[in-house]
Amino acid sequence: MKHASLPVTVHLFLLKDKRVLLVKRANTGFKDQEWSVPAGRLETGESILRAAVREAKEEVNARVRIKDISVPLVMCHQDKRGERLYFFFSCSKWTNELENLEPEKCSAMKWFLINKLPSNMVLHVSVALKALLSGKTYLECGFK
Repeated sequence: MKHASLPVTVHLFLLKDKRVLLVKRANTGFKDQEWSVPAGRLETGESILRAAVREAKEEVNARVRIKDISVPLVMCHQDKRGERLYFFFSCSKWTNELENLEPEKCSAMKWFLINKLPSNMVLHVSVALKALLSGKTYLECGFK
């Protein structure tokens, strides 16, 4: 039996007034021109919550406190790249003015009404947002 070695990625939904902040992916080779959220891989020796805080600061200049982050939605995801473990969090409190700090990876940043998400949103991110907002804490996506 071969044990799985899953990459771990954190995603953070920044929410305000029934809107979510989305970033448009560019020049990454994965889902370019699709809308997503601040996200990134877990670094060695880093906790999942600290990774969410780091990614928010690195990508959109949001200074988020761990105590203001929601309980996560955990998603086991499979696609042509293999299996991955995703942690999705939401947060409605942060400091600093939001700005695109990674223009080489993000061509736009925009607020969208939660009930009017763009059609070109990364599918598993869209599915996760709806699940997280409905109170779910676990989801599988892409498995047959």
